Amino acid sequence: MNPLSGRHVMIVAAHPDDETLGAGACLGDAKRITLVHSTDGSRSHLKAISKGFATREHYGRARQAELRQAFLQLSVEKCFVSLDIRDQRVAFHIAETARALGRIFVERNPDLIVTHAFEGGHPDHDATAMAVHLAWRTLKESMPLYEMTGYHNATGKDVYGGLIPRSETDATCVVLSPEAQARKKAMLAAFASQKSVVKRYPLDSESFRLAPSYQFATAPHAGEMFYEKHRLAMTWRKWCVLADRASREFPGDSLR
Repeated sequence: MNPLSGRHVMIVAAHPDDETLGAGACLGDAKRITLVHSTDGSRSHLKAISKGFATREHYGRARQAELRQAFLQLSVEKCFVSLDIRDQRVAFHIAETARALGRIFVERNPDLIVTHAFEGGHPDHDATAMAVHLAWRTLKESMPLYEMTGYHNATGKDVYGGLIPRSETDATCVVLSPEAQARKKAMLAAFASQKSVVKRYPLDSESFRLAPSYQFATAPHAGEMFYEKHRLAMTWRKWCVLADRASREFPGDSLR
């Protein structure tokens, strides 16, 4: 059963394409969608040039255009919001991101929220997840908070499109029909600048689960994180410092 079906879904993702990789097909059954991205999807001038763009800003605008092109495949009312943080910098802005998200949650009033799992995959994914949890815990009447798949290195091998098993909450696997698979494939084709990542994800299913209560300074798994293995300018030690700082800066329940 698709938990997003017939509901106003707010999906909070780090980069344009994360929402499609994790939930693109199931979002087609939503009543309304609010897509919130913490970053503009662009990291640096050199990265932009390597992708064939003149500047970092051009690359960011191209990723936003890819997102809108992808969502033309869905005949659902949709709203796009970007917090425009630079790619790979969300971990340095967790508290302010949480404050911005808190305002958006109240203004848009979704039926449920979907975001990243905390899994040591990409530092922007984990930082966005922490910001969502901080903001969500301040709501007087919390709407359901779900998480979608991303990528991780929990077993020592890179896993794309799978959640790290947790004993306290079960995942719902939505097996996609041929029509839904074709729709997701068409959506992903719009992300021309992200072909190397997109091709690693399965197309036959999407998985969700109610988000557990994380302690964001407790490692999501043993061993090195995906972002350490792939040298994404973050270490577990640095993450703990930044997560602790965010917990101190943000009012309300601590997530340290």
